[in-house]
Amino acid sequence: MIEGGTGGAVHAPWCEDFQQGIPASWTLFNVDGLTPHASVSFVNNAWVARADGNTQSTTDTAAVSTSWYSPVGTADDWLITPLLALGANDLLSWSAVATDVNFADGYEVRVSTTTATTAAFMSNAALMTVAAENQAWTDRNINLAAMGYANQDVFIAFRNNSIDKFLLYIDDVCLSEVQSHDAAVIGVDTFSEYTQIPLDQTRPLMLGATVENLGAQAVTGVFVTADVMDGSGSVVHTVNSTPLATLAPTATNSFTLPSWTPTTLGTYQAVYSVHINETDVNAANDTDSSFTLGITDSTFARDDGVITGSLGIGAGTPGQLGQTFNLVQPAELTSVTFFLNNPSAGEDISVSIYSVTDTPVNLLGTSIVVPVPVAGPQTITLPIAGGPLQLPAGDFALLVEEGDSNITLGYTNNIFTAGATWVNFTGSPIGWGNNEDFGFSVTYVLRANFGEAESCEAPEGLYTDKLKPFSARAHWAPSSNAYRYQIRGRNVNNANWFQILLPIGGPELRDFLGLGNNTTYVWQVRTWCDAAGSDISPWSVMDTFTTGCYAPDSTWESIVTSNGARLDWTKADGAVGYEIKGRKIGGTLATIFIGGGNTLLKDVAGLLPATTYEWVIRTYCDVNGVKKSDFTAFNQFTTSTGARLAGVTDPFGSPDDVMVSVHPNPFADQFSISLSNETENVEIEVTDLVGKTRLIENYNSFAESSFAIEGEAGVYFVTIRIGGQIHAIHRMVKQ
Repeated sequence: MIEGGTGGAVHAPWCEDFQQGIPASWTLFNVDGLTPHASVSFVNNAWVARADGNTQSTTDTAAVSTSWYSPVGTADDWLITPLLALGANDLLSWSAVATDVNFADGYEVRVSTTTATTAAFMSNAALMTVAAENQAWTDRNINLAAMGYANQDVFIAFRNNSIDKFLLYIDDVCLSEVQSHDAAVIGVDTFSEYTQIPLDQTRPLMLGATVENLGAQAVTGVFVTADVMDGSGSVVHTVNSTPLATLAPTATNSFTLPSWTPTTLGTYQAVYSVHINETDVNAANDTDSSFTLGITDSTFARDDGVITGSLGIGAGTPGQLGQTFNLVQPAELTSVTFFLNNPSAGEDISVSIYSVTDTPVNLLGTSIVVPVPVAGPQTITLPIAGGPLQLPAGDFALLVEEGDSNITLGYTNNIFTAGATWVNFTGSPIGWGNNEDFGFSVTYVLRANFGEAESCEAPEGLYTDKLKPFSARAHWAPSSNAYRYQIRGRNVNNANWFQILLPIGGPELRDFLGLGNNTTYVWQVRTWCDAAGSDISPWSVMDTFTTGCYAPDSTWESIVTSNGARLDWTKADGAVGYEIKGRKIGGTLATIFIGGGNTLLKDVAGLLPATTYEWVIRTYCDVNGVKKSDFTAFNQFTTSTGARLAGVTDPFGSPDDVMVSVHPNPFADQFSISLSNETENVEIEVTDLVGKTRLIENYNSFAESSFAIEGEAGVYFVTIRIGGQIHAIHRMVKQ
């Protein structure tokens, strides 16, 4: 601690680093009086002194508060400085961090010119409001003279006013004299969302920086220079921004510079410097640098190589994790490289390549499938099955396939682009989602490796779906330079191919009709790269499929209570109905027939509390049940012990419970919600797949009403809350 002052007040230069705890000269107010969650129970006052072991040395102590309470509530915790005797040009500075990016605390900085009481602070406007502090330690400051508090005695308060977040740390609170002219580079633009880009996929790199006037007087003729340096430290490109005539004290300005496109292999970094007409008294803050970008001959990467953790879906839940890349021109994918933190030895591992239109859509190809050679951290490179895969310009996704074991795909949180990562798994409540939808703002260590593309390539990514007893649909990935496609197929027991030349500009799919039931077929496709048929690719690899009636590929229970459950399944192609068999473990199977292939759930009631049940389902592909699938594997669930889940009304409970009806489903323009009786304090909320609220209505009293949802067709979730607690959630489909 550095301290100066007379008469009980401190003046610049002064600093408090909390190494000896929170001094007695500081004032604490725990206005909310709430109980911290057990995980943060060490915060037993408004603020306490504690080392932050997540982001700095465990010996460096800071002041910390929490907004994670049980039950949930709003924090109102005050950390107040001793009396500060301000001079003519004083600057208040501090460092802060919120250690969980997904639950980042915010706070206010307030001033009192009278007493160290909350009322005195609240009588003045906040000096600064931080909605959500950064995950990395961030230096912040306030020019108190510019705020109108020169030559006054003041108290300064840091107030945590967050709701249900985590931990907020404040450290190195200092008072210093503002220099006359001090322009500082306080932030730089990201070169690119990628860390490595193949040379033939380069695109203009963004250049820009933000400047703040930390001085007591205005600065003039402000401009920024960007020097792009290669790996040897040589400047390969220099550009200046347009000058700004004047920048007032405490003001900031973002300078956008002309973009630059690299033309040779190597590593590049932009070094930014700010210039003013006046003499800058603090040259130490005049420069800042971007991260290093690699221009490679073949590798495309989003990560910086610094592995900070790993993610997996979880043992026993198949799914996919990966991320999107963008090609500015067609390229030939030869292999995929990724890092696994702790996989199981012998576990099969592979990567799928998908085209992306809003979400991953069409399977373009796969890597080879190999068993993990050994357990423990390792980098794996897998070649593309069947040889290099021709990819068109546009977005594609690399998706690591997770089977029965948790794959622990490595990630970094040092660089992140929202909307670029993907995860999907059996039973996912939203289908394809981004990492941030599940609370993880991280980038996978998953890279694409490219080679030289050929002129006319056979299509890749063949697959077959819509399998029914007498038909199927063939798909393939778009082939670069394609003019049209030719497809052929045959029964595996017949040597004769049936061939057809597909229409020009048609989609990359073909329906096979008039097939035999329970029969296996193979098919291939090739690319015509010109109208004359003089440039035709080889035939693609074969894809094989068998017609038949297939069971739903996913089953789950969306609601389980003490005496009922909702059984859910995905739609099976060709279904006209379903047959469910279920029982208490050890009991006799009961059968339920479901009419209609579009019915995808069944509520069962009258079950016993705290009892385990199991069920299976199969598909009927004709009304007589002649063509039906095998049964799925058994799903098990256990009913709860009480009549209600925490905060959720049991939809299978007694007739006195409020029952909910949401209909029709699917709906076109609007749907209706009906309650079994008039109910007070009701909230209706409709959200889309990515969690965005599309409608919210509150009612003092509610029984029935209709609602219209504007926007595109798709899946929506209707949440009914009664008395502030979730009562029911319905999955709705807008056509």
